[in-house]
Amino acid sequence: MDEACPPRAPGVGRDATQWPRDALRTATFTGNVPKAIHGENPNGRPAGQVPPLREPPERIASRPASPSSAAERIARLRAFGLSDYASRAYLALLELGETEARDVSVRAGVPLAKIYQTLDQLQQRGFAVAQPTMPKRYAPVPIAEVLAKQRERHLEQVRELAHAEEELCEMFPVAPREAVSDRGSIVVVKGRQENVQALRKAVARAREDVLLAPSAGWLHRRRLHLDLLAEASARGVRVRLLLLDVPGVEEALADLGGAAVRLREAGLEGAGATSLVFVDGRAALVTHHMPDDASTARGKDVGIYVEEAGVVRALQSVVEASWAAAPEVRDQEDLSGPPPGFPGF
Repeated sequence: MDEACPPRAPGVGRDATQWPRDALRTATFTGNVPKAIHGENPNGRPAGQVPPLREPPERIASRPASPSSAAERIARLRAFGLSDYASRAYLALLELGETEARDVSVRAGVPLAKIYQTLDQLQQRGFAVAQPTMPKRYAPVPIAEVLAKQRERHLEQVRELAHAEEELCEMFPVAPREAVSDRGSIVVVKGRQENVQALRKAVARAREDVLLAPSAGWLHRRRLHLDLLAEASARGVRVRLLLLDVPGVEEALADLGGAAVRLREAGLEGAGATSLVFVDGRAALVTHHMPDDASTARGKDVGIYVEEAGVVRALQSVVEASWAAAPEVRDQEDLSGPPPGFPGF
C-alpha cells in the first residue's frame, strides 16, 4: 500500500533527510507537495536539473565595487590628503549624484554625526560643492576638474618661487665653509688619483698664497698641475715651489710659468717621496707617494688633508724655514714679499 501512495511531503510521516537530494534541491512547493517529485518543473526543465541563478540588471549595476577595487580607489584619494571618511563619501557622491548628507552617510558608511564635517572637507579640497537648498544638498566635482585646479595651483606656486628665488637667496645665504666651525678637520686621503684631486681642490680655493714642496717624482707628474698653478698665479695668488735639487729639475723650470722657485736638499732618507702643499695658511695636504714614480693614475698614495689653523701653521713653519734657507732660482714677479701670516720669512 505504501508503494501505491504518492510521496509525502517532508515532515509528514517521514523525516526530510530521507528524500532524494536532487528532488529537494529542485523542488518547488504547492502547499507541502514538491512538484519536482512528479517530474514537473516551473521552468520547463526535467526534474533534477538546477536552473541558473540570475539577477536583474539594475541590481547588478547598483552593486558596490569589489573590496579590492574600492580599497585601491580610496588609497588613491587619500594621496590627495583626504581622510578615509572623506574618500568614502566622495565615492558615494559619484554613485548617487546630487543628494543630501543623510544619503551619503548611509551609502558611504560614515556616521551621521561625522558626515557634515566630512563633506566640509570635500568642499575645502575641491571634491564637492554644496547647493543652497533646505536641506542642503551636495554634488561631486568631476575628478578631471579637481586635477585641473590642483595643477594650476601647483604651477602658481612654482611661479611664485621662481619670482622670489633671488630675494630668498640673499635673505638666507650659506656661510663660508671655514666660518661654520673653528674646530677644523683632518681627512685621510687614499690613492694616487684621490690625492691629485685633493691637491687640485685645495689650490683652486687659494686666495693669497700657495706653497708647494713636492716629491722628487712630482717632476715627472707635474703636467697634472701646471694649468692649476698658472690659473692661481693669474688671479693674483702667490705661488711658490720648493723643489728638490735632483736631476731633471732644470728641465722642469721652463714649464713652471711665473711661479717663484727655490731648491732644497733631499734631507732625511725617504723624505723625498713626500709632497706638502699649504694654502692661505689654513689648509695643508701631506702626501706620501707609494711609489713615487711617473704614473699619474696608479699608486697607493696616502695623504692627510688638514683644515685646522694651529696644525697647519705648525707644519708650514717648518717648510717656511726651508724656503728661507734655500737658494733662490726664480722669484714670482711683483709677489716677492713675505707670505700672509709669516712676516719673518
